[in-house]
Amino acid sequence: MNDDARDLVSAMLAIGYAAVLLVVGELYITSRSTELPAISLKQSASVPQAFHAMPATPRSPSALVP
Repeated sequence: MNDDARDLVSAMLAIGYAAVLLVVGELYITSRSTELPAISLKQSASVPQAFHAMPATPRSPSALVP
């Protein structure tokens, strides 16, 4: 009986600890996102045009076989 209560308390502490970490992480990300500069989506001259034409998902290896 005592082991069941100890396991329950342990699980509750672990959940509480994880919740606190999630809240602190979210607050950190939120506070930091206001300091980050805006990302420009304008095409740069230093980046080759072929780089932008690549697919977002990799192709399967079987698609490379003729």
